[in-house]
Formats: sequence, C-alpha cells, structure tokens
Amino acid sequence: RGNQVRQGDNVLLHCHVVGARPAANVTWYNGTQPIPANSTDLATQSDGTFDTTSTLSFTATRFENGGSLTCEVTNDVMMSRSEAPMRDNIKVEVLYPPIVTVYPENITVNESMNITILCHYEANPSSLRAIKWLRNGNVVENPAAGSGNPEDVDGLDGTVFTVKNATRHHHGIYTCMLENEVGVSTSSNEANVSVYYKPIVNLTINPPRAVSELEHQNITLLCEVTSGYPDTLLAVRWYLDGEMLKELPECGLSNTTLCDIDPSKLLLEEVERRFHGNYSCAGMNEAGWGPISPATPVIVYYPPGEASLVYWPNQVRKKGSVTLMCSVKDEGRPPGPIYRWTRGGHLIQDVTSANWTIDPVTLETESNFTCVAENAGGQSVPATVAFKVLAPPNFIDRPHPYFGARWNDQYINLTCRVECSPLCTISWTKNGRPIDKAMNNRYDIREVVERANPTANIFESVRSTLVWNMAAWPGNQLDRMSDNANYSCHSSGNIVGSGVNSTTTFGVEYPPENVTVTNKVVNVTENNIPPRVLCSAKAFPEASYNWSREGET
Repeated sequence: RGNQVRQGDNVLLHCHVVGARPAANVTWYNGTQPIPANSTDLATQSDGTFDTTSTLSFTATRFENGGSLTCEVTNDVMMSRSEAPMRDNIKVEVLYPPIVTVYPENITVNESMNITILCHYEANPSSLRAIKWLRNGNVVENPAAGSGNPEDVDGLDGTVFTVKNATRHHHGIYTCMLENEVGVSTSSNEANVSVYYKPIVNLTINPPRAVSELEHQNITLLCEVTSGYPDTLLAVRWYLDGEMLKELPECGLSNTTLCDIDPSKLLLEEVERRFHGNYSCAGMNEAGWGPISPATPVIVYYPPGEASLVYWPNQVRKKGSVTLMCSVKDEGRPPGPIYRWTRGGHLIQDVTSANWTIDPVTLETESNFTCVAENAGGQSVPATVAFKVLAPPNFIDRPHPYFGARWNDQYINLTCRVECSPLCTISWTKNGRPIDKAMNNRYDIREVVERANPTANIFESVRSTLVWNMAAWPGNQLDRMSDNANYSCHSSGNIVGSGVNSTTTFGVEYPPENVTVTNKVVNVTENNIPPRVLCSAKAFPEASYNWSREGET
C-alpha cells in the first residue's frame, strides 16, 4: 500500500476483517475524531463467521498531510470480555504546491531607505524549484541590477526580498511566486510598497499672460507636482527673484485659521508693478522638501512716467526747422514706448517717435503741441508746449521798379506790405530822405496791420500806403522835372531779422508837346536822295512817331 498522494487525488482506504462471529463493527478515525465510512460490505462464510470490508474515500488535501487514519474493529464478544478493539492505522503524506503569503502587507519608506518583504509558505515537499518576485504583475528579473541596488537575501529559504537604498522605481504591488515539484503558487495576498520621494514641482500662472497695472487684476500662482509621492503638498515655499516671500500654510499656535488652506496656490491681489518678477516654489510632502522649481515670470506692464516736452531752437522761425523732444524718466514696462503727438488737439498719425522735427516751419506750426508716451501698460501723463513762430521782415507786396503818374493825376499812391512777427514798422524816403507827413503836407502815409492768413502761410503783416496829397501841390499838379524821384519803402528789423527795403523810380508822365520837324520845305531832284527830315517832341515816357503823307500813313 502506498501512502504518498498528491493534493486532489481521490484516496480509497479499505479495512478488511475476517473470521468474526458475530460480525465486526468497523469505525474510522482521523486522529481521535471518528469519521463515517463511505461503505461497509458484509460477507457470511461457510463456517458461520463473517468477513467485513469497510471503505473510506476522500479527496486528498494539504490538511490530511501527516495525518493518521485508523480503522478500529470490535464485536460483542470482545466487548463482553472487555478486550481492547483491534486497530490498524496508516499515515498519509499529501504532496501539495506552496501555500504562499507575503508580509508585511503595507510598507512605507522614503527614498534611500531599505525595503524587506518576507515570503512565507507551506508546501510538501518543502524544497523549492523556483522563487520569483513580481512587481505590479511583472517578474523582477534581476533585482541586483536595479537603480536602487536591490538584491535577494538568502534567508528564510531565500524568500526574503530586500531593496537597499530604495528609489521611486521600487514603488508598487509585490507578490511572491513559488514552485515545487507539485506546482506553482502565487501569494494569496500582496505587499503594497509605497516609496515616498520629494516632490518635483513646476509653477504656472493664471492668467498665463502679461497683465497691466491699470487693470487691478488678480493673478493665481499654482505650484504643481510633476513628480513626487505622495503628490499632495503639505507645505509650499514661495520665492520672488530668489528671495523667499512666504511659506504656506501660515499657521501656528497663535493662528490656526489658515492651517486648512491649499498651500499650492498663491493669490496676488490687484497686481501692480512691484509684483513683477520671476516666481518659483518648493513643495514639501511626507518625504520632505523638494528642490525649487524653475522660475516663471510674472509680467506686469505699467504706463510710462510723466512726460516732459521741450523744443529747440528757442526761437522758432518761419521757413526754419524746429525739433520737439518728448521724454519720460521712466519708460514703464514694456520699455521702448511709442509717442503720440497732437497739434491743436488733432492727432498726428504718422509721427510716433520721441523727437519730431518740423521742417519747414509754417504758420500752421504756431499751435499747442502735446505728447504722451504709450506702451502696452497704458499712457503717461501728457506734456504740452506752445510756442510762437517768429517771422523776419519780408515783402509780401512791394512797388514795381518803375512807377509813373500823369502830371495832372489827382490820386497817386505807392503801397508796400511787409510780413514780420513780431510786427515791424514801415517808413518811406524820397531820394534817400525820410518823408515825414507831419513836416510835409504833400504826402499822407496810411498804415494797416493785416491778420495772418494760415491758408497762404502769411504771418501778420503791415501794409503801408504813401498817398500824394495833390491839393498841396502847386497848381494841383506835378512838376514834369522836379517831381521825378526815387521812392523807397523801408521796414524796421525785429528780433529774428533785419529790415528790408524796396525802391521804385517814380516818373511824371505827360503827352508829347512841342512837336517840330526840320526842313519844313524840301526840294527834291529826281534821281537824287533828298536831305533827311527830323521830327522831334518833348514827352515822358518817350514819344513814338507816326509819319503821314498827304493824309495817308
């Protein structure tokens, strides 16, 4: 009879009793516990005795391994004699695959610490053909080659798994797989290994763009975990340009109201220029403080400072040039503003530079000029300047080089007009001598100041008219000889230019008179050239002559 079976085998045990009268009673025991037989067969022999066969049937499990199964036999005769029952037993060896468990079931370590997992098993035979460890369902092929220098330790039948200097890569669910000659089994439970490691964080901002100080906007900074376990931050340190701003949460014995806030968020309220800079954060989880994140810029635009406006040269002259220079002490952010110009309240579309040169200067230039510096953050306080354009004396109208009047004309005048700003004065001379109407009643000088004409680019001007007062002349007429003269119009100078003058030759005009011819009688011989006949007359301007013969020209 063989007593070695495999788990799952169907085992039949027979207890055979012969020669009993009366028939024997058979009882089966598992250890000390009686168990029922599956069947009992009774056979009567020729000599009146009985043969009894009792059958016990079961499916082998590991629980029967090493157990003792006993067949106990007695009958009435033995009991009356107080005789001990007859017994026969058998020890059953059940071969079964490993029954595997791992412990501890939950392991939490920080990086660089050691991990030890035990694999406990029961098996028959107990010698193992193979031991395998699995992480997250995958066989750990060569633990000694891991980045954390893990290795198997030959202890507890080689079922101890140790990781030295654990890293985040050893985080996972571990199971143990064992094999003996009967079969392969995987642990019925799992070891949940949590490797805590310090958080790697990245800082993001919302809104993710530059903001203007004028918007009074809020910005939220978020310190996000990109790598780390656990990924929940217990505290966060916030930095601006490398200097720590604060550590959240801000709670202590004296202030517990802020202990429950989310430290991974920092709110910047009503952002202004002082909030501008490079922000970074460092997070702490249960493994400790991680490194500081790369810097993330928070860009806050603000308008340029108050504008200042000057111009050069100090005296702005017509037909010259003038440069207006707009500047700000603080260009604001972003730097490099553009400049908006207005003239007389009207925007100049094509000028956006800090300096504006006007060349040539015209009457239109005489206005109010305003400049404002502008960037993405807004506009500066404007600056305004007004200047007066100066014009040196210049003739708008002047007498012709020659001016004539009939000897008996009653209205004779000469006019000149001089543009000048500031205004100048006009005087007249006759043959280089000043004409003073207070001293000489033969002349009247009439002067009118005319307003500027922007359309014609003519500044304010003085118009002076020299009028002959014929009633003061002898015979109310001009003398044909003595009244021919050179008349000049003179302007004074002003702060930007010298005076100008213009001279005209005045002639007294009269018709031809004293017309005479020479040789009033001319005798002509045929085929001979007669003497010349001359016609002369006194006139101004010089007379022209027409000849006629017997009434025909």
